[in-house]
Amino acid sequence: MHQRPTPSTSTGIPSTSADVQTQSDEPGPSTSTAEKTWSTDPRSASAKKVAAILDSTWTRKDVKMLSPSMEGIHSVINQYAPEMFSFSYEGMLCRIYLAALHFNENTNRAQAMDREGNPAFSICYPRAKQTTGGYTVRKVLIKATHNFSKRIMEKVLLLCAAGADTRAKYPELKANPGYLTAKVTRPDKTQAVKEFVSRFGKAVEPVGRPEGTEGVVVPASKATKK
Repeated sequence: MHQRPTPSTSTGIPSTSADVQTQSDEPGPSTSTAEKTWSTDPRSASAKKVAAILDSTWTRKDVKMLSPSMEGIHSVINQYAPEMFSFSYEGMLCRIYLAALHFNENTNRAQAMDREGNPAFSICYPRAKQTTGGYTVRKVLIKATHNFSKRIMEKVLLLCAAGADTRAKYPELKANPGYLTAKVTRPDKTQAVKEFVSRFGKAVEPVGRPEGTEGVVVPASKATKK
């Protein structure tokens, strides 16, 4: 084992090779053992430190803003499920699965080559840089592949030939959770109006109320107090 240089004793670090050798020979867990300790024992100090970092507010915000991976998968989802159209639950679920398969297959595409065998690049002119004449150089990647579609069609043909009930076999297709708005409890209109009036003004009877308007509630801000 290589020994590090031995500085002077004024720094508080042992200055003799024997002292260095004694420190390196002290019993202790190896790197792999230490990693297993915090990863398998949630009560260890190292596991608590890692959990505190992963559960921090800054980490959660950063994960939501991951780029360019998150932007890439969002653009692929928009290709398979355009926001201008409305899809059923099963249709949207299948389109998201297709987008994920497409993204995983083409996420690490190699750079294309030009006719001379050199890496290909392209120049684009973003709208934000048009006034200054700026530009952006981008790598030209090879064309995307869709080999996953062939495997899906082969699987579909096998399921159809076997007469399998896909809805009973796959839990994702068993139940439709319905629209999110269906789970919202709608308030009673009379109670909502009553709470609104009590919040923004006390209801009073104005002076000179026309006949036939008894029982109509008028906010205090618009009524004449007696």
